[in-house]
Amino acid sequence: KADQDRRQLTSQLKEAADTARRWDLEKAQLQGKVRKLMSELNESKQKTQELEKRLDDATLDRTNYVSRKEHEKILKDLFDASSSVTKMAEAEIDASQNAYISTLLSDSDVAQGSWLDQSKQFAMLDNPAVPDVNASTFSIPDPPALPGFDDYVEMP
Repeated sequence: KADQDRRQLTSQLKEAADTARRWDLEKAQLQGKVRKLMSELNESKQKTQELEKRLDDATLDRTNYVSRKEHEKILKDLFDASSSVTKMAEAEIDASQNAYISTLLSDSDVAQGSWLDQSKQFAMLDNPAVPDVNASTFSIPDPPALPGFDDYVEMP
């Protein structure tokens, strides 16, 4: 009976050892799966962080994004503003040049009064030395009759 108990205990120990080896093998397999899952989880976390960063960057870019139409409107507004500033600067330059030139001219060189008043005396229609365009320049009562071209046989 002791021998039988020993065999039974040996068999139980063998079964327990086999079970322990199976559990160790399963444990190693499960640990491998856990390591693989942890690695995938870390990769997934890293991808998630990268995607979140890209989303944040894209959102930031979107808030700073200006459409083509907005660009065109801004450029047109800037051009209009610069054109008006340029025109004002040109007007200021002209006024400054005119003021400088007027300081160089004597009073007799500067036109006095309206230019039209001064220029009327030079108008051709108001000048008595120039004949009226509508008046006849010849006052011949009967102009002489000129012969036709066919009347001459040979030149005189």
